[in-house]
Amino acid sequence: MHALPARAFQAPSQPLVVEPAMPLADQTPPPPVRTDIRRCTLPAHPDPPSRPPQRRGRHRVLRRTRPLATGQAQPMTFLSAFAGIGGFELALERVGMRCAGQIEIDPACRAVLARHFPEVERHDDIRTALDWWLARPRPPLDLLTGGFPCQDLSTANTAGRSGLSGGRSGLFHELARVVGALRPRWLLLENVTGLLHCHSGDDFAAVLDTLGQLGYGVAWTVLDAQHRGLAQQRRRVFVAGRRGAPCPFEVLFDGEQGSPGAAAGRPPQDPAAAAQAAPDAAADRSRRDSGHTGNPPRVHDPDWASDAALIGDTAPTAASAGPVYVLQAGGWAPLYWRDGGPSYTLDTAARHLLAYTPPGHDQLVVRRFTPTECERLQGLPDGWTAMGADGRPIPEGIRYRMLGNAVAVPVVEWIGRRLLAVAAQARRQAGP
Repeated sequence: MHALPARAFQAPSQPLVVEPAMPLADQTPPPPVRTDIRRCTLPAHPDPPSRPPQRRGRHRVLRRTRPLATGQAQPMTFLSAFAGIGGFELALERVGMRCAGQIEIDPACRAVLARHFPEVERHDDIRTALDWWLARPRPPLDLLTGGFPCQDLSTANTAGRSGLSGGRSGLFHELARVVGALRPRWLLLENVTGLLHCHSGDDFAAVLDTLGQLGYGVAWTVLDAQHRGLAQQRRRVFVAGRRGAPCPFEVLFDGEQGSPGAAAGRPPQDPAAAAQAAPDAAADRSRRDSGHTGNPPRVHDPDWASDAALIGDTAPTAASAGPVYVLQAGGWAPLYWRDGGPSYTLDTAARHLLAYTPPGHDQLVVRRFTPTECERLQGLPDGWTAMGADGRPIPEGIRYRMLGNAVAVPVVEWIGRRLLAVAAQARRQAGP
């Protein structure tokens, strides 16, 4: 065995300090030592805090924007004129834009906007919007959107169409005044196809001429909501504009083959040919073809992918109850119907109905679309128009009117993605 070498004891360089023992319970603890460092009184948690509880009575809507594209310093900002119930805002925020302001005069629509977009400033009248917007410094606008009133342009107006000289659709001239003063880089306008052939196309020519005089190159087309995943036949005119340069056709045209029956993308045409390019609404409302058999309408929602998606949980499927008919009654026409296929265009004048035979019955049951079904037909989340910011329910009659005037969300979302791509390419070409 080898003995371990003995180590010499070395005294510590510093004297040992013996800590005092913990005080007994009956002893008075030492007073706290005051320091100059402020400490947070809240305990630190290694895990992130839990999600705050959901407000009662408020419909939860997922409006989280997508991550910005590489190289994009900040999102595009837009001002929404004639905002309605926020279809433009919902669609464009989904693609990463940010709404900087809203203009809407209808109190019920303003209540819906306040509920879903509480952080956005609002004004009530396009005629005084400039005073409101210029009252304080604001950053330049990237985009201005607007579905200006269609009542004086629509073929559903049984009292006659006064066009842009009417008191409601004539607000386009106020919109043009706002555009001329704010000079956004891009424009996106929407209206009914009646704009194309009102006064033999003169009104639409006036729209294009006005935007051209303001310095915008424009492109326009007619898009149908049923070709963007919705169970609604809704053909609307979209006009895109770019300040100081021709509007790239890629904003509104992709040249891809659409679904069966979809119109192929065509370049902008002369306004005089508008009536031939976009037939009258009566041509779209043909009676049911007795030889056509189709599936029940579906909605733009992956959670509602069954055959009874449009008509709800209580309605039968096609396999168990036979065909489902969609009907339109009232307005300027007495009754139109079709077996399956998309619904007719939601509007503010007609009643939109479903007819089907429940299991175990031999007679048709006819009922009206519910407001929730109309929200799905426009691509909106369920309950979008159910209540205002104060939590008070909105009457069904007002909800039908607001939804009949709304824009199809998936269509605007499709345009928004293309507009973002074109704008990003233009910035790259312009250089630093």
